[in-house]
Amino acid sequence: MKPAPNPAAGKWPIAAAVIAVLMAGNYVPSPLYALYGRDWGLSPGEISFVFAIFVISLVPTLLFLGGISDQIGRRRTMLIALGIAAGSALVLAFSSNIWELAAGRVLQGIALGIGLSTATAALPEWMDEKMRGKAGSLALMATAIGSALGATYSGALAQYAPYPSTLPYIMQFMVVACVAAAVTTVPSCPHLGPAAHHGLPSISPAIRRPFFLASMQAFIGWATVSIFVSLLPTFLAGALDLRNLLAGTSIVILVQIGMITASFAGRNLRNRVAIVVAMLALGGGVWLLLFAVPHHLYALIALATLIVGTGNGLSYLAALNIVTTIAPPAHRAELLAALLAATNTGFALPTLGVGIVANYVGLYLSITGAAILLGVVAVMTMLATTERNIAAPTVRL
Repeated sequence: MKPAPNPAAGKWPIAAAVIAVLMAGNYVPSPLYALYGRDWGLSPGEISFVFAIFVISLVPTLLFLGGISDQIGRRRTMLIALGIAAGSALVLAFSSNIWELAAGRVLQGIALGIGLSTATAALPEWMDEKMRGKAGSLALMATAIGSALGATYSGALAQYAPYPSTLPYIMQFMVVACVAAAVTTVPSCPHLGPAAHHGLPSISPAIRRPFFLASMQAFIGWATVSIFVSLLPTFLAGALDLRNLLAGTSIVILVQIGMITASFAGRNLRNRVAIVVAMLALGGGVWLLLFAVPHHLYALIALATLIVGTGNGLSYLAALNIVTTIAPPAHRAELLAALLAATNTGFALPTLGVGIVANYVGLYLSITGAAILLGVVAVMTMLATTERNIAAPTVRL
């Protein structure tokens, strides 16, 4: 019997827009950390706390609610997430101290936790059959483009427009509202598999090894990127006396250019090759940065940032491809939520640790220590990542 046509087929750009707008919101504060540090007297540890606080809400939300769209539907879940994202933008827009800023970040974490895995799962479902092989690359591109745009309009408005700590979030609120309106135009449609949400993600023993390896190497990639986008602007402001808020924006944009490059370069790479290249690029980028900063080599700092972005893009693309391959359709959102819990833990916790240690030994030594620790884990991950260890089980679960 021929399956019924999917009424949402062709609506995948809207799912991609949801990914982009949620990631944009996550990056809007990045260029503003230097402003908060200057105007509110925040230390590197406090800035890291604000940057990382969303993990307190994000990871539990991903683990308990990240797969809820398998039960209540993709469109409805996206609208809930976008509503919370709009609320977080308003809280951040009118915050006046670190605790109000933290409250806005917590709401951001909830919105990201509910919406990101949902939109990532909807992307292939809202495609025609012939396009579904491109879902991983398109999810990566949406992540990169949204992150770059969020940082760009935030940095530009904060530097050149009035109300620098308010206007960027008002812009984000308006963008979220437009995307939410687009989501309402998507017709209801069934999933590719039956609903199977059980709260915490259910990971079958047959797929735990490839899932763990995919998550671990993605954790390393996002941990490295988080150090660049959260602490590097403050690092450059102190070490190189760069005070323009667009310095932070340029770091985010270079990282995202690298990720977009990876979305094209990694399409034809086997997952194992992509992971090995990614780990080498991430390590090389960090050590190039540590060499370039003391010598004020701006071109090498930019190159290091671009290399790290490319490495993270390859790492994230490989993780998405592995998890999409091994996940049964009924558990797709659940497993993607678990993967995103790993990546976003990597995006938050190492930065918090580096920021706290920097209060005692300085940012340079703190980042150096993080580079060594992440390098050891990266080598162990590369050695464990064989074709057999990241392959899908032979029998479909």
